Amino acid sequence: MGNKSYFLALLMAAGGAAPALAGEPSKRDRRPGVSAKTQAYSLPLLSAPTQALTVAMVTERLERLSDQLTTLSADFGQSVRLADQSRAQASEGSLEYRKPDLLRVEHRLPQAQEEGEKFSDSQLVISDGSWLWIHRRSTNQVIKTRVEHWRKADPSVAGLLDFGNYSGLLKDYKARISTTTPIGEGHSLVTLELSPKERPAGSDFTLTMTMSTRDFFPTETTLRSGGVEILTRMKNIRFNPSLDPKRFQFEPPQGAEIFEDIKPQGRNDGEERKNGQGKKDYQL
Repeated sequence: MGNKSYFLALLMAAGGAAPALAGEPSKRDRRPGVSAKTQAYSLPLLSAPTQALTVAMVTERLERLSDQLTTLSADFGQSVRLADQSRAQASEGSLEYRKPDLLRVEHRLPQAQEEGEKFSDSQLVISDGSWLWIHRRSTNQVIKTRVEHWRKADPSVAGLLDFGNYSGLLKDYKARISTTTPIGEGHSLVTLELSPKERPAGSDFTLTMTMSTRDFFPTETTLRSGGVEILTRMKNIRFNPSLDPKRFQFEPPQGAEIFEDIKPQGRNDGEERKNGQGKKDYQL
């Protein structure tokens, strides 16, 4: 999988972690067999909607939840399928997010298909809102790229760079409810489909988010763009946990090969540098 496809996968890992309400759950939200400490980071349950679901209602819920998100951690499973491949590549990992723009993702990667897809390699991704670091541990290679390059290079993806800001995302994208599936007690699974309001020529970008009306938390997201389909499922989600800011700082390991100021494909301004010396023909 190319680095640009990987970056899209990274966005979906973070994007799948939707905003949620903070603080201690109310008495009605106490779950049997779950400690109060664990429940302090659980998403409070919501009453079943009494009106027909609309895009405006879903948007309002996401905006309200987004406003109260400060930190988040979760595990995720992910599959990436390219248009010219019959089989998807699976990966898994964990993420930590701290408002407004700090992100840490541990991405565990599989071995070659013929080796049974055991997770044998890993990448650490850290973003401070300005710079994105990707460290491939098996090769001790580090990519350092400006987040802003992605905003300018691909308008379709730019909105996804505002991690946790679903209110902003929904302002930049056209939204429609594609499916609703009853799940009992008046609740439903809702799939919201998003596409850019200003779609670049030739773009096939589509993002779908599936959530329950019990909490309006998108536990499953699918992104389709440029012949890549990325499915992300979240689990073990913790809302507003205590996260040390130092977790979002990166210091390249000793002896690491560093590729600096890498640009997405299609951006030719500036130059790529390897360890700060000379030009390096390396693009995401």
